[in-house]
Amino acid sequence: MERIGINDFRLYKGLSELSYSPDGKKLAFVARQSKENGKGYDANIYVYDIASKETKQITALGDSATYIWLDDNNLIFPGVRGDKKPGTTDFYKISLDGGEAKKLFTIPMPVMQIKKIDGENFAFVAKYDHNKERLAKMTPEQREEEKDYIIIDELPFWFNGAGFINKTRKVLYTYNIPTGKVTQVANKWSDVMYVGVFGDKIFYTCTTYKDKKPKTNELHYYNIKENKDEKLIAGGKYSIQSAGIAFGKVCVLLSDCRKYGTGEICDFYFLENGELTRFHEAEFGYNNSVGSDTRGGGGITMKYTDNGIYTTKGIHTNGELHVIREDGSFEVIVNGEGTVDMFDIKDGVIHFIGMRGQKLQELYDVKCNQLTTLNEKALEGKYVAVPEVMNIISDDTLIEGFVMKPINFDPDKKYPAIVDVHGGPRTIYGSVFFHEMQYWASEGYFVYFCNPRGSDGRGDDFADLRGKYGTIDFDDLLRFCDAVEEKYPQIDKTKVGITGGSYGGFMTNWAIGNTNRFAAAASQRSLTNWISLTNLADIGYTFDADQVQGTAWRNMKRIWDQSPLKHANKAKTPTLFIHSEEDYRCLLSEGMQMFYAIKNAGCVARMCIFKGENHELSRNGKPIHRTRRLKEITGWFDHYLKGIK
Repeated sequence: MERIGINDFRLYKGLSELSYSPDGKKLAFVARQSKENGKGYDANIYVYDIASKETKQITALGDSATYIWLDDNNLIFPGVRGDKKPGTTDFYKISLDGGEAKKLFTIPMPVMQIKKIDGENFAFVAKYDHNKERLAKMTPEQREEEKDYIIIDELPFWFNGAGFINKTRKVLYTYNIPTGKVTQVANKWSDVMYVGVFGDKIFYTCTTYKDKKPKTNELHYYNIKENKDEKLIAGGKYSIQSAGIAFGKVCVLLSDCRKYGTGEICDFYFLENGELTRFHEAEFGYNNSVGSDTRGGGGITMKYTDNGIYTTKGIHTNGELHVIREDGSFEVIVNGEGTVDMFDIKDGVIHFIGMRGQKLQELYDVKCNQLTTLNEKALEGKYVAVPEVMNIISDDTLIEGFVMKPINFDPDKKYPAIVDVHGGPRTIYGSVFFHEMQYWASEGYFVYFCNPRGSDGRGDDFADLRGKYGTIDFDDLLRFCDAVEEKYPQIDKTKVGITGGSYGGFMTNWAIGNTNRFAAAASQRSLTNWISLTNLADIGYTFDADQVQGTAWRNMKRIWDQSPLKHANKAKTPTLFIHSEEDYRCLLSEGMQMFYAIKNAGCVARMCIFKGENHELSRNGKPIHRTRRLKEITGWFDHYLKGIK
């Protein structure tokens, strides 16, 4: 068996955007893969013919990250080919029969998402920059001078992956191909999130503000034929995730966030005559929250149909597909080991893209028969460790986890180990393929990981960590480590490292200040000080303040007690900090504070800062940066756990 290499992730194709052709005879999807130079990704469209079972690549220039079926034989996609005017988006049409893609139309705006209404009309969301109105009033000389300044007067003023967003909004429009007419649907001060097209009806959610973005949002209904916009649910009360038409009724997925805060699981309601009637109360959250660092992007995770609402769900350690019926009951469509990452349904037929067993993403039918082999060669002949289930009881609560054995495992030998902590915290570690963990197993490490309280997949009570960070979750983690090390005596307890990103970075920071059991640590995109984070992070005043149940002016002791920085002066564990310069979710200053504190206290520390990257470095960063990140972490552990200089 060959080892999985540090750069093997560049061979993987991440799949996304699965959808049926209008006649239901074909499926299209996007495959993303690292560019040869490692400085970005190529994305191309593939089509699977259901009858012939053949998979065909349709585009080849690497600029096709999304698409829409125009008709049964033609696709359209936004691309950058030839001359392009700044601030515009060109759309190309390509036939399944072959030939070059041809420009079909241009929308004079930077389109962020687009959906088909019919063959001539589309709904799209584009960035609207109110700062341009101020600049338009200036002389050319004043505009040139203004390039040296950034003005902020809103919250949030920046966002991870988008940079400074002050006075910008995501506005909904429609576009007509024959006339080239763009019609504004949403208020230009509305920030649009969800858009659902149902015939000549569009449902969309948004927040409308000019100073501070509210925690709640609104639901609107737009009648395309009448060019009429109606607010169905006003802001100020609900967090609305989506809406659509099912069973001939308007259905809404929402929560009032009263019991469990911003992370509360939503329920389904019928909306009739302005009144909400709940018809399905969810035990588990929606969407597949099982983590992996090998996926390609998004796709359909919820679909409203005449006979049910189909949705992916994270259940314990797997990602499943369920359907919710009109009477509030639900049926499991796909379950078992692995995930349903996205799906589509047409005339009762379902296909999905997912990760089954220890395979990378592929296309499957509803019976979990694998239909494509796009990633087979990437793992052929390689050692792929099979995660062994390791469940424990902590405070009378089931904690689910896994253990991966190193390559060429010899039960008579001792091995170093790495404990990996997931982000979120409302996410899940499952048994699906995770490149970094597989790489460490191929490098001779035991790797183990679990879902402590605070994780997704077990309902609101289990996931409710508000005001308790670093307490019950940390207890669960240490008890899990104790149980693993007892069951697997081949693990050298003196050579165990800990790592994790985001919430996992928090747990790593917390660990080095509260225990000396780990021989080394690698803290990634971490949070350190809830006082500073809640006042700087893009979601600080909403999510972060809710999670710690306080601010610097309310319950200051509580939020300081939950901050790893409070215990940093006690750290003895050699710690590597990995951070991105443009991470606005867990800011660079968070990692720097912890680095400064433990270094000042005499603890060995190193920090690696990635320019041009954000919170998504480990999943969507430039491949060359992802390689350097993994090289830094592995080198750190090799030195302190293996003694390699």
